[in-house]
Amino acid sequence: MLPKIALTIIIITIVVILFRKSGSLKKFQKSSGDDNAVEMKKDPVCGLYVEDTTSHKVKLDEEVYSFCSKKCRDEFIALKKK
Repeated sequence: MLPKIALTIIIITIVVILFRKSGSLKKFQKSSGDDNAVEMKKDPVCGLYVEDTTSHKVKLDEEVYSFCSKKCRDEFIALKKK
């Protein structure tokens, strides 16, 4: 019985080592130098997080605000005009 357990442990260890060396694990790990990363901004009206590349933006008092939709952007503008 013991030799079967030892053999199983050895086989599992070899498979794990080969898996790591093959680079297959890299696709699951987050890269620290991810060039495709996009900064997220919080919509001040509804609180959703949106990509900084959104087309729904307003610059007010040297601050740029990002919005999830035209509706939130328009609501923000209406509140600031009051």
